[in-house]
Amino acid sequence: MSPDTHNAAIEQHIRRFFDGHQVAAKQFRQGPAVHDLPNLSVLEIGPGPRSARWTYVTCGAWEATSTSLLEYLMTADQARSRYVELLTIIAYYTISATFGVGHTVSIGEPLLDRSLCEDVYLSLPYTFGPDLERISVDGREGRILWAFPLTPTEKRYLLDNGVQALEDRLEASKVEYWSPFRASVV
Repeated sequence: MSPDTHNAAIEQHIRRFFDGHQVAAKQFRQGPAVHDLPNLSVLEIGPGPRSARWTYVTCGAWEATSTSLLEYLMTADQARSRYVELLTIIAYYTISATFGVGHTVSIGEPLLDRSLCEDVYLSLPYTFGPDLERISVDGREGRILWAFPLTPTEKRYLLDNGVQALEDRLEASKVEYWSPFRASVV
């Protein structure tokens, strides 16, 4: 299956899940991903029946590695072009790193100006469930993982206490997962 056909199947999966939402394909046209992942796009999904928030999902991140079929998503309080850039960076990092549930990715700077979040935590997309998470393309099984923004203290808590402890803390706090300006739950 060609990359174009593969990406079309992933995009169809995402569009089907977000039926009734406006969806636009975006690309971050700077940095090394332009050359190393030329088929990568990020679908910007507006609010609609599935979610009142903006959602961003990669389409083509799977090309970064031959070992797994992974795509990534982020949610936002409003349209944020920065999320297209961040998801492109995460996809690019997959070329040299193996990611999965529970891994973190350092952004190296605040998510946005005035944001406390400087890392992302790769998690299951709980708010959307397995119907979005699980992808099957040409007999190959894959997943869409949530790139959940973390503060440095939350990342430290994760490293010291483990995935379940962090997820319990996030759930108990009823974290505003869509807000890049949220307070730390630790």
